[in-house]
Amino acid sequence: MTVDGHPVGYSPVATAYTYGGTREIQIEKDGYKTVKVKQDLSDPWYLRPPVSFFTENFSPVEIRHQPVLDFQLEPKTRINEEYLLQRANTLRSNVQRGTVTAPAR
Repeated sequence: MTVDGHPVGYSPVATAYTYGGTREIQIEKDGYKTVKVKQDLSDPWYLRPPVSFFTENFSPVEIRHQPVLDFQLEPKTRINEEYLLQRANTLRSNVQRGTVTAPAR
């Protein structure tokens, strides 16, 4: 898993962040489609001025903000091997004839 292009570990993972904002999160796993999202991580209420002055300087306990992000991975779809062979043969014959073929969808 990466956050803003920096690897943070294997899922499930916990990582610290100092400031809120939009983060780019990418999750990869063999056999599953890669998930790449832009996630807004807003600052919690106690880190917003002027409250932050009191919570950072006078709070008798440490306050932690630990948002939980949950992503569902979808399995990769397998393409039929027969279709791939047929498409390859079609492309090969078109190249030999000198015709251009539209990309597969």
